[in-house]
Amino acid sequence: MPERELKASILGSMPGTDPLETARTVLGELGDPHLPALTELPQRGATYETLGRTVSLLDGLSADMQSFGWRLTDTPGKDFRAAVSGRNSDVGIFADVIGTMEERPSTLKIQLLGPLTLAANLHLHLGEKAISDPGALRDISQSLALGTAEFVRNVRRATGVSSVVVMVSEPQADAALAGAIPTVSGYRTLRAVKPADALRLWTDLVGEIKDDDAASVVLNLADHEGRLGQAHSEAMGRVKEIDADGWYVNAVKHQSSMRAWESVAALIEADRDVWLGAFDEASVASQVAGQKPESVAVTFDRIVSPWRSVGLSFEQLHQTVLVPTSGLERLSPEHARRALGRLTDLVDAGRQRIVDA
Repeated sequence: MPERELKASILGSMPGTDPLETARTVLGELGDPHLPALTELPQRGATYETLGRTVSLLDGLSADMQSFGWRLTDTPGKDFRAAVSGRNSDVGIFADVIGTMEERPSTLKIQLLGPLTLAANLHLHLGEKAISDPGALRDISQSLALGTAEFVRNVRRATGVSSVVVMVSEPQADAALAGAIPTVSGYRTLRAVKPADALRLWTDLVGEIKDDDAASVVLNLADHEGRLGQAHSEAMGRVKEIDADGWYVNAVKHQSSMRAWESVAALIEADRDVWLGAFDEASVASQVAGQKPESVAVTFDRIVSPWRSVGLSFEQLHQTVLVPTSGLERLSPEHARRALGRLTDLVDAGRQRIVDA
């Protein structure tokens, strides 16, 4: 497992269409002790987005691409095969770049969609969303767990890293629990997923991935806007059972939410890591527009102000990973590089705070 130390990582998506240049950027900017991530490049097409990458991990299930999206099939479609091929190629490119480095990373991060969000974006043969069928939802979750566990082993073999961190993101979990996922027609919504069923799916998925002692799991239950809702609250009541090693909280979105920061404190006290969304695209956009950026010391102080207000110490910051609040795919490659630089500068400022405390 990665050594505990305040560090930086990213959520996954990067701009551009050149996987080699992206690998060099991410591995160069996020070298040890940070956590470089195997990235997705959505500008290359649907098979390179997080959804396509997650679909490609399914074990024993197949899919194809229709006008309405990904559909479960008996045999792999050409887009499914392309997603698998692209995923394996990207791993190989990362492995090649790592092989040229003097100081090689000990850990890589990968990211995927969780079972609720995946099933909300996969369609059954007749077109309805798979999350409408409890049996299909269970099958998808089991297939994803097996495929992800195998992918973790493949990443370790190909790259030579000693461990892999898997971030499981569920941006549609709250909608699923609230019965707010629309049908394909859009005229009504699908029946709500029971919280107990969702908790069971997450518990089983985390357990299957962690069966490999060199794998750890981060659970991200924020919605597309970064808000924490019912899904996070339900899961917080089962932290020990779910057994995720880390949890994501958007520190920018929840700057003034004591409820969110109390959950951060509970996670830290439960010996879990917290992945904090430290800055959003607006702060990067201000630099792009030529405005003088806020100092990293001021930005970090804003993060740790609520941290301290819930009774956490500076020393406990070693249980945190700083990340942008979203993927960086909407930036230019150069501005994404600057964002990664700002991220590591924030970590440096935080380490100095720990030393000075």
